[in-house]
Amino acid sequence: MNHLFPLGLKVSDFSEKELEHFVVDAIQNKSAKVVFGYSLGYITLYKKHSELFRFVNNFDLMLCDGVPFYWFLKSIGFKLKEVISIPEFCEWIIHKADNYGWSILILGGTEEINQLATANTRIKYPNAKVLEGRNGYFNLEEDEEIVDHINGMKPDILLVAMSTPKKEEFVIKNNLKLNASIIIPCGGMVDVLAGKTNRSPKWIKKLGLATFYRIAQEPRRLLITHMTMVWEAMFKLLPIAWWNIFVLRKDGKEVLTRYLKKEL
Repeated sequence: MNHLFPLGLKVSDFSEKELEHFVVDAIQNKSAKVVFGYSLGYITLYKKHSELFRFVNNFDLMLCDGVPFYWFLKSIGFKLKEVISIPEFCEWIIHKADNYGWSILILGGTEEINQLATANTRIKYPNAKVLEGRNGYFNLEEDEEIVDHINGMKPDILLVAMSTPKKEEFVIKNNLKLNASIIIPCGGMVDVLAGKTNRSPKWIKKLGLATFYRIAQEPRRLLITHMTMVWEAMFKLLPIAWWNIFVLRKDGKEVLTRYLKKEL
């Protein structure tokens, strides 16, 4: 698997054939691989959670999670063979699980939402082995119990559907302990699987407006946090990056490091 490093960010570059080979190999060899992704908004969050960044940047497969981030990569000279977001990857791998008979465990959401997501996935993908999940409302002190539950189930695919930074903290702390082949921190995907929210329509995604579609579905929960991320990305991160790279001719990795340290 090839990786690019725009601004020092690890971004995986692959064809769909290479992606499937990566996943099949990980599951056949029972080797825990973490799949995550960067979006412009999430990059801005690491100013607040900078201690997580160096761990996240070492995850095994890093996706380009969002059309605006893809446009930004192109603007600074990085081209990807395929672009697949975290929600798209989740749907893709669940479909593959249905084809191959792989097992899936969903960690996250309330007890009701988790059970609904599990039940819906069992109905929609009858050939996949959808295991009994766990809700995401636990303290990190309870990790051992959660890890024991997951390891007892031995899922091929573990969806860690919790909010930031809890999902990152859980995976960073426990990924080497987990008996799961593909581990995916995937936030609100549990709500999509439960039918509580919908994926963005393709035309909205192509326009780079998926964030606003999400906000429209859950304005009370997402409006302030997501609009703050959009503002920070559009009016701070992007201008700083472009100015330093194209005008001042500075190294992109240095620019990101200083940005995350709040020096820019």
